Amino acid sequence: MSTTSKVGTIADAIRSRILSGEFGQDRRLPSFRNLATEYQTTQETMNKAMQALQAEGVLVSMGSKGVFVNDSRIRMPGLVAQFFNYLEKAGLEPKGEFIERPEVITPSEEIAQIMLLPKNAQVLLRRRRQGTKTLPLRLVNGYYSMAFIDDTMLESLYTDPYYHLIQTIAKKFGKKIECLHEEIVARLPTLEEQKHLKIVRTNPVIDAKFINYTADKKTVVVFNHMILNANHFLLSYDYKINQ
Repeated sequence: MSTTSKVGTIADAIRSRILSGEFGQDRRLPSFRNLATEYQTTQETMNKAMQALQAEGVLVSMGSKGVFVNDSRIRMPGLVAQFFNYLEKAGLEPKGEFIERPEVITPSEEIAQIMLLPKNAQVLLRRRRQGTKTLPLRLVNGYYSMAFIDDTMLESLYTDPYYHLIQTIAKKFGKKIECLHEEIVARLPTLEEQKHLKIVRTNPVIDAKFINYTADKKTVVVFNHMILNANHFLLSYDYKINQ
C-alpha cells in the first residue's frame, strides 16, 4: 500500500472512531506515537493522517495539551461586528489580544484607494488576534482614517484590545456605518497566518474584506481585513426575496 493510500485509510479509520464517540468525554485523542504503534505505521505517516483530519476540521490542536475532537463550528452571520457577543452566546469565553501595538501609518496605494483617502492621508492600523482562551479563531487588520481619531481615543486604543472604536467614532464624529461591502474567498494560509492561528498548512482559511461606509458611500469609516480559521465557522446569511 502506498503512503498516500495508508494516510487516507488511517484517517478514515480514526474519523469513524470519532463519529462513534470512542474518545470519551474529554474528546482527547491518544498521542501520535501511540496511534502510530496501534496502526503499525511510522510517526510521519500518522502525522500526515492527523493533519488531514485537522484540515477537514474534524480535529483541533490545543498545542501542548494535545489534539481534540472539534465538536462544533461557531455559526456566524456575514456581518461580524458583534463577534465577541456570538462567542458568549455559544457558551465560550472570548479573548482578544494585539498581534502588534496599534500604529499610525501611511497606507499602501491599494488601501488608500479602498478607503477613498486623499494623497498622504494616514490611517491607524490595529492588528489583533481574536477567539477564545484556548483557541485563536481569526486575525483582524483594521484600518481607520486618522480624520476620525483623536489623542484620547489613541490612548485607549494602545492599551485596550477590546476598545470599541466604531461606537466612539459614531458618537464623537457622527460617522455611523450604514453600508457594507464584503469580499470573501477561501484559500490556504500563509506561514504567518499558520503561526498566529496555530493551524497546519492544509487547514483552509476564509479571507474576508469588509469596507464599512457611511450612508452616502463617500466615507469609509473602517476597512477590516479578516482571516478566519475556516474549520470553526459556518457563514450564514438571510435574504429577503422580492418577487
